Amino acid sequence: MASCAGTTRCAQGTASSGVPRTVRLLIRYIATSAGLAPTAKADHIYVLDQGVVAEEGTHGELMAVDGGLYRQMYEAQAAQYGIDQTAAGKIPAPRSGTDRHQGIGDHPDRQKDFQDYPMWRELVARVCTELDRFTHGGPAITPMTLLRRRYADDIFDALHRDGIEVCHLLVHADSDTIRTRIEASTEFPDSEERSEKVRAFRRRKLADYKQAYTTWLGERADVIDTTELSPEQVTAQALTLLRLP
Repeated sequence: MASCAGTTRCAQGTASSGVPRTVRLLIRYIATSAGLAPTAKADHIYVLDQGVVAEEGTHGELMAVDGGLYRQMYEAQAAQYGIDQTAAGKIPAPRSGTDRHQGIGDHPDRQKDFQDYPMWRELVARVCTELDRFTHGGPAITPMTLLRRRYADDIFDALHRDGIEVCHLLVHADSDTIRTRIEASTEFPDSEERSEKVRAFRRRKLADYKQAYTTWLGERADVIDTTELSPEQVTAQALTLLRLP
């Protein structure tokens, strides 16, 4: 989401499109992310809890905090993608005979997708609102994929209640192009096995994206069809729609 002159902008990537790097070109000063794979590469990470910075540090430092919020979220997403948590986050194996906090992944009410948690949708809206205030309208673009209309309504309605106008961009591509990009994507250059698990997750989301696009998403958002565009052209169109230089 981008905050510019009091307006929050949402740049939504095509589900499973394999084009996150295009969206990342739009990030200027502060970035928030629903997925933690790109966050792990950040120079410094802030973890907000109820609008307050609860943790901060590098990915490695935060993953070393037993029971920490960041580590719990990273472990939950690793489980969602079917990635071994120890390998994904370089987490040392627990010592035998000792109790340890198991995190969200072992909770009896765990959801299959983190977006299914109402508190996650509330947190997204809260973070975007606070970023708008903190940056005094400075740019902060958030790439995320919302395929359920109710979830989008939860987030956007909360922003409207805070007096923030939402500009929703959809980075779209046709189904054949999405499949090609999925097969060419390598999220983990050092591990083909882990990369394939991410590709498999994206393949499973193709039908969900097609349904969302045809029933509501394509009409609701400002669509940028990336099928025949270069990343530079996509970036130029997005900046024009966002009224950014």
